[in-house]
Amino acid sequence: MLNSPGALLITGASGFIGRHLVLALCDRFQLFCLARRSQKEAEIQSSPNIHWIQADISEPKEMHRVSRFIPPSESISSVLHLAGYYDFSQKDNPAYELTNAQGTKNVLDLAHTLQANQFIFSSSLAACEFTPPGQVVDESTPVSADFPYARSKRRAEEIIDKHKGDMQACIIRLAAVYSDWCEFPPLYSLLQTWLSPSLLSRALGGRGEFAIPYIHVNDVIDALCIIMTARANIPAYGVYNFSPNGATSHKALFQAATKYHFVREHKAFHIPKLLAWCGLHVQNLLFRMVNKEPFERPWMAKYIDKQLNIHADLTYQRLGWKPTPRYQILRRLLFLVENRWTHPNNWRLRNENMISQRVPQRRSMLIHKALQESREQMVSDILKGILRDNQSQTFSTLASQNPSFVTWFTYLMFQVLSFSIRTRDRYILSDAVQVLAPYCFDQGYSEDELKNFMFVIQRVLNAHLLSQSELKKHKQRIRDFIDLNTQFLVDEIEDVYESLSHKKMVRPETVKQPAAAEMSEIQRFARRIESLCGDPMMETALFREHGDDGNI
Repeated sequence: MLNSPGALLITGASGFIGRHLVLALCDRFQLFCLARRSQKEAEIQSSPNIHWIQADISEPKEMHRVSRFIPPSESISSVLHLAGYYDFSQKDNPAYELTNAQGTKNVLDLAHTLQANQFIFSSSLAACEFTPPGQVVDESTPVSADFPYARSKRRAEEIIDKHKGDMQACIIRLAAVYSDWCEFPPLYSLLQTWLSPSLLSRALGGRGEFAIPYIHVNDVIDALCIIMTARANIPAYGVYNFSPNGATSHKALFQAATKYHFVREHKAFHIPKLLAWCGLHVQNLLFRMVNKEPFERPWMAKYIDKQLNIHADLTYQRLGWKPTPRYQILRRLLFLVENRWTHPNNWRLRNENMISQRVPQRRSMLIHKALQESREQMVSDILKGILRDNQSQTFSTLASQNPSFVTWFTYLMFQVLSFSIRTRDRYILSDAVQVLAPYCFDQGYSEDELKNFMFVIQRVLNAHLLSQSELKKHKQRIRDFIDLNTQFLVDEIEDVYESLSHKKMVRPETVKQPAAAEMSEIQRFARRIESLCGDPMMETALFREHGDDGNI
């Protein structure tokens, strides 16, 4: 069992391996989890040990924000850098350099800032060249394959070697990682074809000898725990192959899968390499005619019958670890086939999500980034809009409040909206209204005044975002985020005001809460937003200025 002092920082926490690691360790450690997706999207339940930070590792400013988010009192024992970008196009994409190479440098710099003891980087055995007959890939084999993903991993390993400093650095080269639900897109595509009634269900490219190694995600988690535990007994810099020895061929997978599914093993028919290449081109053309992208691509034909044989004995020796026999892919396929048969909807959802997640940048993150970069100007423009509209007494109550409170209130609502866009989750909007609206009701704010305040924010945010040339192509998405979130807030305000008005008519004495109690709730909510966003919400100075009686 892992028993290492200090907290852990995990990048790519919403990804396949990251999610499993977080769930495995959250009961024992303080985890600072970096991800592009929200905790809710990753389907990870809240826990006092999980501190979720949505951030883009390709942005140095984002990593600086993360360093401020982590309290100085927290000692980071290990940084597990699992975040990375990959797609199946085999085309150059800026995300390879920005995320896999520059992102690694940014996370490494963050690890140095946090004075972490250990840096663990997830590389890939797929970045190594396929092996000629009789040869193997071991821990000394260079990452030398020549395609965009492999080149980015090579750059990342070079960056770590050069900039690791005194920190222990462990390069983890992973075999193809799968689970009992598959969740490895190439294997999923094969199983969907082989276990279907289609004409191609018995087709194998070439001799069916294409082979790579596979490792179960549970074995990866165990090995990661061991490498953190064994920190004092392993080299300051080392490469580790998380893989079984050898490789498993398509032919062997086909035989096992069809036997488990159909009770008896099916006989495959073999498609010559040239014919397979032609077939993939035709399929690709047909899919493009209906604006779709097939998983199988023409470039895959050149790998028919190639093998990536692995030798991982040095890793086994250094860590005292080996892949678990029951998780060996040909044996474990029984569980995959059973899950596919018994839970087809869950099977499809998990695997289709794995494919759809592979996007270089999320529009919600781009919009959130733009909001944060122009936050001061937007808040200033919102305040100007309130003063301008007050000429017609639209904001009579708000304008009579202390200016510092009006500014703080505007900052708070701006951050609430920004956070809801980043996470693509509106629950925080409802929470904000439930906390703030009762106070506003008791202070004499009319329903229309509070709603018009939201409309001013809506108008300013839309104007700023749509004025940026790089965001104009996302006009509809911006409108969806800003306008629909504003509508959500306005409807929530109407609900709360209607409920409070009804209570006031029926039982007036039960409506008005002590101002100090309401202010205490607002303070708690502000601190929650501060924790979620990683930015101070000014409430300490504000509430000190106005005392503890809640009068503003």
